[in-house]
Amino acid sequence: MRSTSAVTEAGRAVVSICIPAYEAEPFIARTLGFATGQTRRDIRILVSVDRSQDRTAEICHAIAAIDPRIEVHELEERAGWAGNVAALLRRVETPYFFLYFHDDFISPHYCERLIGALEERPDAASANCSIALLGRTQILIPAHTYPTDAAERMLAMLASDRVPGAPLRSMIRTERFEGADTLRPGTGRGEMYQACCLN
Repeated sequence: MRSTSAVTEAGRAVVSICIPAYEAEPFIARTLGFATGQTRRDIRILVSVDRSQDRTAEICHAIAAIDPRIEVHELEERAGWAGNVAALLRRVETPYFFLYFHDDFISPHYCERLIGALEERPDAASANCSIALLGRTQILIPAHTYPTDAAERMLAMLASDRVPGAPLRSMIRTERFEGADTLRPGTGRGEMYQACCLN
């Protein structure tokens, strides 16, 4: 596995921006631009390239050479989306993280506002915002509240079919995610998420 290590500007990152990438050559430079352009600077950007046959890894390594907050990992064998995400989550060492899809746009204030919301609500497992689906049709999906136990709330949010795509784009409090592992003994952080994605 080829890797490039991250060093944050603040020394200790508060949030990991997790980017699972596959055949992302047309999008990945723009995606990394949105990630590095966050108003919060105490970020760690984790990119996992899932055995792409295009220039995705090359582009990521070139940008990581310029911005030390970016860490690039190349999977030696094709893992699929859930496996790629699981590989990323095993690397999260920050209090917060979120999945950032390689073809999404995010506001420069995304991390700042969602972490702010979580800091205001210490009992919250995750924070999400409204998202706009762009394409042939424009759809705005409003943010939702999930009022249950923190671990159950996070799992319900991830498994929700009422809000397609929105739950996967939430800022998640890492300690709550680790607590969710107790619901399925014998699974680690990445495997727990992979199980939620596949079920």
